[in-house]
Amino acid sequence: MKRLGYRKSRNGCLRWVGIGAEATDKRALINNYVATTDPFPYFSRFLTDLNKTETASGWISDLELMHHYTSVSYQTFSNSSVGQKTLQYDVPREALSYSFLLHQILAFSAYHLAYLQPECRHVYLMQAAQHQNDAINGMRGTLLGTITPTNCNALFASSIFLTLSAFATYPSYEKHNPSFSPIDSILDIFTLTDGMSVILRTSDEDLRKGPLREIFIRGAGDATPTTVEATLQPLFDRLPGLSTQLTEIGALEHEGKYIIVNAIIALSKCIAKVSTVNAMSAPVEFRAVFLWPIMMSTDYLDSLRQRQPAALVVLAHYCVIVHLADAFSGWDALGRADNVAHGDDWSWWPKGAAGQHGSCNAYCSLTLTAACG
Repeated sequence: MKRLGYRKSRNGCLRWVGIGAEATDKRALINNYVATTDPFPYFSRFLTDLNKTETASGWISDLELMHHYTSVSYQTFSNSSVGQKTLQYDVPREALSYSFLLHQILAFSAYHLAYLQPECRHVYLMQAAQHQNDAINGMRGTLLGTITPTNCNALFASSIFLTLSAFATYPSYEKHNPSFSPIDSILDIFTLTDGMSVILRTSDEDLRKGPLREIFIRGAGDATPTTVEATLQPLFDRLPGLSTQLTEIGALEHEGKYIIVNAIIALSKCIAKVSTVNAMSAPVEFRAVFLWPIMMSTDYLDSLRQRQPAALVVLAHYCVIVHLADAFSGWDALGRADNVAHGDDWSWWPKGAAGQHGSCNAYCSLTLTAACG
């Protein structure tokens, strides 16, 4: 067989250089295709590009994280003994069959330890990012298939931990990243929450019969409407007049008024629903934090992206709920900061409401700052 000819080059054999370039071009095309056809784009904002030399998660550190979760962290978002039992025993047991849930539990625990031990913050945040990357990649693979009565429980639990971890990721970013935007970050969380809600919508009946069913137990009072939860009553009373107030100060544009009014109505309905449905697993503030993003419209999200003042005012009122939920958890699972907004006529109430319970929440105060300029 005739031998292939070649010419020497300072950069190597020209024939093989050409083949390598062609392969590189093909890989780039494939990567671009995958990027543009990602069925779960809401995950990408919560993946961290880790330096391989920095990733250090051994079995001893993983045991520390699991021990911390089963002894401490599980208590931070349920005030029910039944719900806490499920979070402490049943969720980790389910994680033994689904590694993505196990990784997300460990990530959540690492975020908690990063808050509790600031001197070791970097180490725990690295562990959290590594486990969360593994969890998201595992969830992607499972969601590409079929959501079944068997895997829906692990997917649902993972989505809850992922959303809480997403909130926990951001609180200190404004201290370390000058380009940090609290509004963009919370928009990412809203998109994630809405994307994850498909698991609950498609598997509600299976979840209520599955190994995590205790989370969905309802107490007395579900049959008939009850009064609004006392902690949310001041906010609930204020919302009906908010659109009128915004109109009076000229913050509502005619073409966008319908969008803002609907967002305010959705927030009122959210508070009423979590107060009426007496779920024992989590306090009403936590359930409201998760529910409103599912109820809001894409038009309202677009208004937030455009930094429309009226949309930001509504968001600031939602952040009062976030702050109340954070006060229950006892750690910055939902984020906080000491930045204080400059006061416009409409900004005093959310700041004051949050201030009654401690330092103003990061998203509340920073959002108001962005709106005021």
